[in-house]
Amino acid sequence: MRETKNIRKAILEMSFKSQAGHIPSAMSIVEILYSIYSRVKKDEDVFILSKGHGCLALYAVLVEVGLLNREELESFCKYDSILGGHPHRQKHKEFYCSAGSLGHGLPMAVGAALAKKIKGEKGIVCCLIGDG
Repeated sequence: MRETKNIRKAILEMSFKSQAGHIPSAMSIVEILYSIYSRVKKDEDVFILSKGHGCLALYAVLVEVGLLNREELESFCKYDSILGGHPHRQKHKEFYCSAGSLGHGLPMAVGAALAKKIKGEKGIVCCLIGDG
């Protein structure tokens, strides 16, 4: 698949240029993230990347599906960048919560799903966790 090849290339380029990032954590979730963002997720849905150290993949996927400018990838892990070593919820609308501490994403996803149910809002909540 050409898209996932582009995503993997972007991951390696971001990591090499910044000398930062967790490449294996990102590479292991490329197809999952691309499938979610290109086929499943709608505007009313929530996606939480609990394993925030895999953020290189999330950033590259967001570029591939048109939700982030390719130029932003050049700023990965630089001062004042919206693309830090872990997603930060105040930096982009697709970062539902700040990630970094392993295991926090699942309870946040449960809370988001319960809030949607209580409010009668449409949409699904999806959380990607790792075994770290």
